Amino acid sequence: MGPPTPVLLVPVRITDGSPGERSFLAVYERPDGTVTGALALNRPRSFMRLRRELSSGVPA
Repeated sequence: MGPPTPVLLVPVRITDGSPGERSFLAVYERPDGTVTGALALNRPRSFMRLRRELSSGVPA
């Protein structure tokens, strides 16, 4: 085995719902606030809204 691979921690923020409800939308952000990814569980409308915002260039 070689040396360990460095891990970059990416801030995650829950923007809709909650994990306790098993229904949420989480966004992964760079330190400057740029959204780089999303994870949704039982929130299709929230996810699609975010997807449209990201593809149109409108800040999320």
